[in-house]
Amino acid sequence: MADNKDLLNVLWSGADVLRGKMDANEYKTYLLGLVFYKYLSDTYLAKAYDLLNDESPESLDEAQAQYEEAVKSEDAEDFLAELRSSMHYTLEPDMTYISILRDAQNNRFNREKLQAAFNRIQESDELFNGLFADVDLYSNRLGTGDQKQSATIAEVIKVLDGADLIHTEGDVLGNAYEYLIGQFALKRVRRQVNSTLLTVLHRYCVESLCQDRRIKRDYRYMIPVWVLPHSCLAVRIILKNLIISSTTGRN
Repeated sequence: MADNKDLLNVLWSGADVLRGKMDANEYKTYLLGLVFYKYLSDTYLAKAYDLLNDESPESLDEAQAQYEEAVKSEDAEDFLAELRSSMHYTLEPDMTYISILRDAQNNRFNREKLQAAFNRIQESDELFNGLFADVDLYSNRLGTGDQKQSATIAEVIKVLDGADLIHTEGDVLGNAYEYLIGQFALKRVRRQVNSTLLTVLHRYCVESLCQDRRIKRDYRYMIPVWVLPHSCLAVRIILKNLIISSTTGRN
């Protein structure tokens, strides 16, 4: 069984691809959507392989190969009907995560193909209605122009390939959701803390400097001209050191 930590490490790497382009509230939507799509696709292929061989596949590549053969066979209609009955959704061979991953690895990634896979799942059953509605594959937040936007999504798809969603212990989707929501909450807390810290330190610097009798006498002039700029500089230096310390501690 795969370790849940491996999944979290992959999610962190996926977040790194998007972090400079959007805030945590946005990139968690993309990561959760793509993780869910990967989970549904991988589970679908595993089930298809099980129906064909009465056992679990050793790899998703093997499952993909057998699925491609099965949909071309004489029994394809009955096979796909049984698969749909079990999974409540269907995917064409070129709509699976494995297929789209290969395109990404060979610089042939096509967003329309991924969107078609999203649509197929959402239209298969009421259970999946609107599942990927918030995953905007054409957003300018992904980059400027079609090429950069496609490249961003393709890179995330390649990174998420490192997550073994079938053999990971525990509630895979639940753990992914909790982790990404936690990252969003942590970023919000950091922003609030930094804002509060800036206010407190600024006030402290001003009050401390104004305690000097030489400044106190002319404080109305000195605060805007000398105290405020220098206290802001001090605050920036302190915050910079805190950020460096936090990053060093995490590493």
